[in-house]
Amino acid sequence: MLSSRASTIRTFAAWLVCASGVAYLASPWFRPLDAAAVMAIVLGATYLIVGLGLFGQSRFTLFVATALCAVNILMSLQALPEPLTPITQLAIATDTTAMLCCIAVLILRWKQTPG
Repeated sequence: MLSSRASTIRTFAAWLVCASGVAYLASPWFRPLDAAAVMAIVLGATYLIVGLGLFGQSRFTLFVATALCAVNILMSLQALPEPLTPITQLAIATDTTAMLCCIAVLILRWKQTPG
């Protein structure tokens, strides 16, 4: 059983990941349909599935969410010589916050484990 603090942090991370997923799924309506838009749809569906999984109790979902957010941050920062748009900055901030929340819940669960 998770402590109240860990449960609250996990729920916050779940809402962040789900909101990012919905944003990625909605992004093709605001730009031309190309390969990047299709990747945004796939990424959004993945974020939504992982975000819904974060509402559960699985420790595996915490690892998957951490890895997914980290990979997306690295992919977003590949085009660093170009200035980041405000939407990209918001996505990076959201992913970083969700990733840190998942890591915090993993640490809290690790400290609770007897032995």
